[in-house]
Parts: sequence; C-alpha cells; structure tokens
Amino acid sequence: MTQSSGRITCPRCGANNFETVTSCWKCSTPLAAGAGSRGAITLASELNSESARHIPDARVSTGDPDLANRAALYLALVIPFIGLPVGWVFMMIEDRRLQRVGRTCVIWSLAGLLFHIVLFGAFSNMVVHQIGPLLKIMSGAAGGSSAGGGESGLPQMP
Repeated sequence: MTQSSGRITCPRCGANNFETVTSCWKCSTPLAAGAGSRGAITLASELNSESARHIPDARVSTGDPDLANRAALYLALVIPFIGLPVGWVFMMIEDRRLQRVGRTCVIWSLAGLLFHIVLFGAFSNMVVHQIGPLLKIMSGAAGGSSAGGGESGLPQMP
C-alpha cells in the first residue's frame, strides 16, 4: 500500500483514497489504515489470491505531453473564457505534468483574453466609425418622410 500526502492507494485497483476511509471508494476493498483489525499481512495474502490477478498495471500511460500542451494552447487562444478555468483545474491536480499543462493553458488564456479584448475594441471602433454615420443617414431619411415628424421619426408629444 502506497501512502503519500494523506492519501492511500488501493492495493487491488490502484484508486486514490483519503487516509481516513476504511474501504476503497472504487472497489470497496478494505484498507489497512482504516480497517482496524485487518492488517497489511491479510491484505498481502489477498493480493496473492486468484482474484488479485486482475490488478491493473501501475504504469499508466499518460499520453503525449506535447499534444496536451498544444491542445491547451489552442483551447486558450480560441476560447479563453473556457481555457482559463480549465487551466486552473489542471493546476490543482497533484501530477506535475498536468500542472504544467494547466499553467500553459492559464498563461495562453490570459494572452487570448487580451487579444480578444483588443479585437473587440477594433471591431467596436469600426462599427462606430463606419456603420454609425450610415445609421444617422438612414434615421434622417426615415425622419423626413414621417407624418408626425420629429428628428427621430417619432411623433412629437404635445
């Protein structure tokens, strides 16, 4: 049984459990830290039994870290409002590689947010300078043909 930072790894399925629990959350195997009368010797004998041959290998492939960093970069730049909280969640995970992916996502999300703010400013400037005069012309033409006729094309209140 492996212990680290207040956690216990289940000897049967490898799930990460709190040290205060008496059985594994995933497979319900009694754990030695909370089992009381059941010791490590009993658990070791259970591991050698026939049912313990189905234990998954502890070496789990975590995937390509470069692919994860690229995915974090693309998410952060395209949708920074989603990339920022996703990066924060990854930074809270205990695995250092996932923390690096989260940090990459947060940094690029902040850059993406800045880019989106600048892009929104440029777009709104274009709307004000190019479409604004067109709207004034259209509202002026509509105001001149109105029967009750104010400047906005709405009837005047007495």
